Amino acid sequence: MIDVYIMQPFDKREFAKTEILLTSEVTEILRISMARMNALLKKGQIKPIRRTKGTSIFLREEWLKDME
Repeated sequence: MIDVYIMQPFDKREFAKTEILLTSEVTEILRISMARMNALLKKGQIKPIRRTKGTSIFLREEWLKDME
């Protein structure tokens, strides 16, 4: 038997809007200050998927999983 998979169109922009969180959004979820967030990032206690000079990027799925 041959399995057939149909690929659905993937909208990268929609994915980014719904599944990506920025540093400021994570601080709101955790209810912490930006200074505290920066300290946690520096210590490695919070790990983003990508970090730049101005902000870090996180996956929403990881935060929702941790909040349950």
